[in-house]
Amino acid sequence: MADKLAILGGSPAFEKTFPIIRPSADEAATPELSKRMQAVLQSNMLSNVGIYVRKLEEVLERKLQVDHVIATSSCTLGLIITLQALGLRGKRVAVPSFTFNATGLACYWTGNELNYVDVDETLTVDPKLLATLRGKVDFLLPVHLYGNPCDVDALRDWGAKEKAPVVYDAAHALGSSLRGKPIGGFGTAEVFSLSPTKLITTGEGGLVTTNDSKLADRIRLLRNYGNHPDYTCDVPGLNARMSEINAVVGLEMVGHLERYVESRNRYVERYKRKLDSIPGIEFQQIRTGARSGHKDFSAFVNPDTFGMDRDHLAKALEAERISTKKYFFPPMHDLEAFRPKRTVSLPVTERASRRVLSLPIHNVMRESDIDRVTDRIESIHAHAPEVRQRLGSAT
Repeated sequence: MADKLAILGGSPAFEKTFPIIRPSADEAATPELSKRMQAVLQSNMLSNVGIYVRKLEEVLERKLQVDHVIATSSCTLGLIITLQALGLRGKRVAVPSFTFNATGLACYWTGNELNYVDVDETLTVDPKLLATLRGKVDFLLPVHLYGNPCDVDALRDWGAKEKAPVVYDAAHALGSSLRGKPIGGFGTAEVFSLSPTKLITTGEGGLVTTNDSKLADRIRLLRNYGNHPDYTCDVPGLNARMSEINAVVGLEMVGHLERYVESRNRYVERYKRKLDSIPGIEFQQIRTGARSGHKDFSAFVNPDTFGMDRDHLAKALEAERISTKKYFFPPMHDLEAFRPKRTVSLPVTERASRRVLSLPIHNVMRESDIDRVTDRIESIHAHAPEVRQRLGSAT
């Protein structure tokens, strides 16, 4: 059991705030990066899909076992131009609400109507619920949440039957796999994020993967304004190009990806072993045959058995200088920008969003720090009445 809790007058578990994320950009600070960065600057070719962007794409094509990787300036823009390339503008999309709002933003900027689908215990789209949308949607935009792969077989079959493209928001899923196959080659296309919260980063950036050569060519065209080499333009695109500087960082980091996935799986197993015996703490169900990259690690707090709700636990951990987030609360359908015109029934989403508390997870972290976090959670549960009273008197 931990020492006296900070919320009850004890010393915090950490001297400095223990962050929920810690990018591993320092591991990219190598002599090779300096050499490549100098070469980019001396070439004066900073963008426009230069040699390092193409090198990064080629490395990832091999790693993800796909025919085409198209590097972009962000995952959100990658999603937008992929939908544009597929002619999915002003259409109807089936999408989860338990996701980051960039999923919705891609639909907004392509004029697509959101049709929310609930998730199951994997926190990914429940394919059984798509039956109610038969004939009512034109494409699917599922999310590999936290890196946990969707039910790709069921979604593929549904999409084929309905002649509906399946575009995966794979923002969290670089390094994840299903039955030994890397996420990236499923569906019509998959779109990844390389922002600083992900396992590897290019500073900012994204990737589109596909095995459809015609689609890949169209996405490449659209990421460069839609301009042909002679500056004629048949369809409006965007400036969604990744810079050479970003690509150089990515080339240094991509070699660490497998190690990061392995370490995060090890950390998650340690968290679960330590937390599993605490009443009221539950976890995302990882799909059978899947390996998640665990972009995030979230616990779900049942207030009836834990002794307090998620928000009180978050405040008690804040006093211990342990950072947490609520990935994702509010769910997208409760955000003003994406609120549906009619009431929707999403019971699993709403329960998960009320209970979710994401805990610190990094590519490289000390297991003793995980133990400090879990020990404090155990102690908070053990002293739930005093903690609730203290927090109640402070509000």
